[in-house]
Amino acid sequence: MRKIFLLLFIPILLIGCKKDGAALLFDAAPEERMAQQLAELENKLLESEGAWKASLNTGTSTNKGAYNFYIDFNNDNTCKMQGDLTNETASVWHETTYRIIWAMNASLLFDTFTYITMLQEPSNSYGGTAPHGYRSDIEFEYIRSTADSVFFKGKKYSHDLVLTKIDQDDMAALDNGELASMRDNVIDYFSNNTNAYFLMDSDIKYAVAIDRGGKTLSVTWLDNEDKVHSQTSGFAYSLTGIDIFQPINMEETTLSKIDFTGSSVNMVSSSGHYEMKNNPTPILPITTLFGPTGAFNAIVIEGATLPNGVSSEFNTLWTNQVAFLAANSSTMEYFRFSLVNSVTARLSLGFRQGSTVYVATVEYNYTFVDGIITLSSTPTLTNGNYNNGWINAAMRNYFLGGQFKLDYVTSSNPEVVNIGGLYPVSTPSSFFYGRLGKL
Repeated sequence: MRKIFLLLFIPILLIGCKKDGAALLFDAAPEERMAQQLAELENKLLESEGAWKASLNTGTSTNKGAYNFYIDFNNDNTCKMQGDLTNETASVWHETTYRIIWAMNASLLFDTFTYITMLQEPSNSYGGTAPHGYRSDIEFEYIRSTADSVFFKGKKYSHDLVLTKIDQDDMAALDNGELASMRDNVIDYFSNNTNAYFLMDSDIKYAVAIDRGGKTLSVTWLDNEDKVHSQTSGFAYSLTGIDIFQPINMEETTLSKIDFTGSSVNMVSSSGHYEMKNNPTPILPITTLFGPTGAFNAIVIEGATLPNGVSSEFNTLWTNQVAFLAANSSTMEYFRFSLVNSVTARLSLGFRQGSTVYVATVEYNYTFVDGIITLSSTPTLTNGNYNNGWINAAMRNYFLGGQFKLDYVTSSNPEVVNIGGLYPVSTPSSFFYGRLGKL
């Protein structure tokens, strides 16, 4: 009898269920929620009185640059754009198209060639490193919005894209080519003030340097206990100077931009404005910055191209190493010299075959005395790719047992900054050099 009762009761339960009960838990069917979010994003992009400043991160986790684009969206899926890549992109509006699509979430896609696309170009036609360009996105997932900003996340590299409203005065300034003019002002300032710094409430000098190629800004200082500190963030040129993409937190303030309006140049922070000045010599010697626990512990070459504007006999060794890889159907991904700890130095060569990156690694014992790094004449560790000869014989011999003076390297190209070098004590004209980094 109990079984018969259950069989009769189950159909009644089924009749009482609604097919859209699960959807109603969210107050709307899935297709309705999708339509609402797509409409929300579309309406948001069209509501700015002027247009939008679009700030975009690029690069890798260890070297993130940033760019500003100014975009005016139209309701026919067209838009016009300026960007801070070059003086041309910063003064000439480029017409392009965009789409708002659903791809797991509401998304913004730039579907024809434009200034943002230049960052994704796999060759180095517009800079960057082949085959990745600047490791940038053209499709962005909509995250959230506020009254004056819209936040996105790149679909491929997960970089942030932040849109902020600008007004009609800003649009007029863009029409007059003022973004390109300000870009020139910033470049000229740091070219003529190579040891720029600012003071806050003490006599500590906070050194400021920009890497124009990598689009990064660094602030470095020596505290009252002789401890070195360094903070780096991506930067972008703006109508008023420089935007620091991820504001730099230091002590009890946050640095957000450098303002070039008016007759002076000021670092802008949450606690006030601080005038930028120039020191006659580098604020900090490289030996206070470079070390296994220092602000920098590595000299890095990204891709197959050395920092330009530097003349060294090492350039021939480099050319031969790159050609050696090419002859074996490979391309240079990176080349790094780093101080791993107080006794171990490491040389790493990353090379690409197809879609795979392999690494050849060798480690040495070292000493670092009076600015001289001395490497052991016998490696303490090698891996299979090193043993198989991917670092060629001439490059191996250059480092084995070498004695090198650590120093800054100056380029004839004012865009190339933050370069460190190892100068062989016996042949200082053949120095190894690359971007100072932290691994």
